[in-house]
Amino acid sequence: MRFCITLCAALWVGADARAIDPVMRLTLLDGPLKYMFTPGDDNAKSAFSYHCFSYGNDGMPNYVHGTAQTFWAFEGPIDSSRTASTQLYAVNPFTSAPITGTLTLTYSTDFSAAEVSVSGCSDALCESWPATLFDGTSNFADASAPANVCLWSEGSPVVSKAQLIDHTWQGDQGDIWMCNSSGYSVVGSFTHQMTPKECIAEGLPSSCPLLTGAYTGTAADTSTGRGIVLTTWHDTTGSGPNLFAASSATDVRGFYCKGNDRSGPMGSATIEYCFELHYNYTLNASATAEQCTNYAPSPPPPMGAGPTRASPAPPTSAAPIGAAQRGSETASQGFLAVFQTVVLVLVLLLLGFSIRLLLKLLAPQSKDAQSNDSIQMIQSNIRGTSNL
Repeated sequence: MRFCITLCAALWVGADARAIDPVMRLTLLDGPLKYMFTPGDDNAKSAFSYHCFSYGNDGMPNYVHGTAQTFWAFEGPIDSSRTASTQLYAVNPFTSAPITGTLTLTYSTDFSAAEVSVSGCSDALCESWPATLFDGTSNFADASAPANVCLWSEGSPVVSKAQLIDHTWQGDQGDIWMCNSSGYSVVGSFTHQMTPKECIAEGLPSSCPLLTGAYTGTAADTSTGRGIVLTTWHDTTGSGPNLFAASSATDVRGFYCKGNDRSGPMGSATIEYCFELHYNYTLNASATAEQCTNYAPSPPPPMGAGPTRASPAPPTSAAPIGAAQRGSETASQGFLAVFQTVVLVLVLLLLGFSIRLLLKLLAPQSKDAQSNDSIQMIQSNIRGTSNL
């Protein structure tokens, strides 16, 4: 009887812990990270983070794979105090720099909320993370498909970066050829048939032509040896960040986004859209260097500084603001000097003309006066002669 009570209690505790669902969606607190995304259906997931749990022998979550905003990815162990120390990954949409850091999540007892801190991050964009995640729920679309929202499937073997790179990934919307360039700097080419929603997001007709383009970026292994590919895509519509990971031994999933440095309030930088790539790329044949460089990137359109938190690289060719202002002031002063000179010349010409006109008018009057004097003298002489 005592054995039964102990066993039943253990089973009850495990069953109670399993009441914490394997996939949870938590909401981001309002703040810079949410406001960085342009509002709209294309960014409907920008308010959420997704957490997919693995369980220990005690039935409690002991590891989390997750994503946030269809932009970030994270994974790491959860200790007995419900604190997850995860590796954080993304690509800056305005500078194309890969982002890595440590995202620490301290979950509530029911895992429906978490306190957040970010440390050791390679990019100031990490500072935009809110301090709190809240309003957790397991009742949402894709809750039963962790591969879609967490880029991970429970029980699947780990696929390393070495297994991801130098392969062809084939999918319903196109193909990717991804190769190791040097030290796991990666280059790649792709074909991509956009969905009607993607076409409209680009301001194109709902049925738009096949895109071809290129990838540049890097690859890394997580602490468990799982490969993460962080790239920037380039094609005729522009450029933007990508993140890929293998959700199983045969499937690669990820997402891509596009930033706009002038579309937000008062011209602030925003992310226009993010789309999931969860249509199951298949790791197929090896990719050759020729295939990976088949669609070499044209120079991407220039991006601005991006958000002030993103610490963008300074421009290399633009003149300093102070020099531009001084140049403008010098030009204005030069124009004023020329204008003053022209006015002075016109005034002098007008004055000279006026003097000449005055002299011309006065000259005839003097001759007439002399003639009158002469006539009067002649007349006087004549009268004097007559008197004689």
